[in-house]
Amino acid sequence: MYDIMIKCDHVWFEPTDPNLAAKFLDIKKPHLESLKFLSPNLFELKRICAKLTGTSAELNDIQHMDRNEIIDSAIYHGKLLMEKIDSIYGVLVTIGQHGIVYISYDSNLDSFIDFGPNSSLFERKSSEIKTVHIDSPKIDNIVNLSGAGDCLVGAIIYGLIQEKTIRQSFEMGLNAARMSIQSIDTVPTNIVQILEQPKLL
Repeated sequence: MYDIMIKCDHVWFEPTDPNLAAKFLDIKKPHLESLKFLSPNLFELKRICAKLTGTSAELNDIQHMDRNEIIDSAIYHGKLLMEKIDSIYGVLVTIGQHGIVYISYDSNLDSFIDFGPNSSLFERKSSEIKTVHIDSPKIDNIVNLSGAGDCLVGAIIYGLIQEKTIRQSFEMGLNAARMSIQSIDTVPTNIVQILEQPKLL
């Protein structure tokens, strides 16, 4: 992670383990400023915020939260993270069957993200952090949950790099996650079909 941060201008961090999710915080400025996006689940996000604030993360309570409480918790902790690390442009929180929560300075899903040398990712943003919750479509025939998050994020990043809007990129990501969940393969071989799938949002 450290090598990536010192060599790249735009970094999207996809945590894979709540116990290791906050380890990137050991990286000091200015290298930490390369971090522009994170896509933790709620367990990982709470661990990150706990390390940032020097508190303990209460993870067991998530299992007893209802849908609205989970969404509210994702928004609260996502905003907290962005307030503590001001180089971050957006936080995408995956919340299982309840979909995703996008926390960013730009909540216009029909906008594009420029990754070029004049990218707005380096500009000082407005002081208002905005949030968007996107429900996950109902998924039948659940076969395998392993890999769904990676497919979601991989397809979103692919869409953004291909100059798709944020909305279109999220559509691609949700399609890719659905295909992964319905496949015995962690990354389904037909994942390229996400470009041809009907819209979900």
